[in-house]
Amino acid sequence: MKVIRTERLLIEEITKERFINLQKEPIESQLEFFNLTRDHLDGSTEFYTLQSKEDLETKIERMKDNWDMSLHFVMIDPTTIKTIGHCGFYRWFKSHRRSEIGYLLNKEYRKKGLVREAIAELIKYGFKELNLNRIEAIIEPENKDSIAIVEHFGFTKEGLLRQHYISKDKITDSMMYSLLKEECLSKQRE
Repeated sequence: MKVIRTERLLIEEITKERFINLQKEPIESQLEFFNLTRDHLDGSTEFYTLQSKEDLETKIERMKDNWDMSLHFVMIDPTTIKTIGHCGFYRWFKSHRRSEIGYLLNKEYRKKGLVREAIAELIKYGFKELNLNRIEAIIEPENKDSIAIVEHFGFTKEGLLRQHYISKDKITDSMMYSLLKEECLSKQRE
């Protein structure tokens, strides 16, 4: 199990078994694991809530099937040992050396630079340890905070993915951003 230490965070890999067992727990236990409440989800509860036992079984099977295409981490406050969010690589296409990066942080911990701290380490880990050539970020155009985070790290805005996701029962567009390994290395040399 991989653990990345930063100045203010522990970023700990979630094993497949731990995550699947978490998904079997009631919504309150799942949120407690991430130190979140329903209010912290900005109304986007799809990741955590399921309508029926069949939905849960489908989600767990999908996660099992796709586990090798992702790498999940929790962000932990080392002073309290509480999980304050999660991050990781999703849709990891190893043969193409690319993956999407994602993150969610408890609202109480936002606007403190913690996501930037975690993402900086994930980018290094992705390029050095996972041998990625490209890291992607797919972001709703209204999510100005996430856009600012990826732009801070030099991600390039590639374009608009029209009607790409359903969020809060509404079809929404997404913006595609990417960071190439060579761009990251040249930025580090500057």
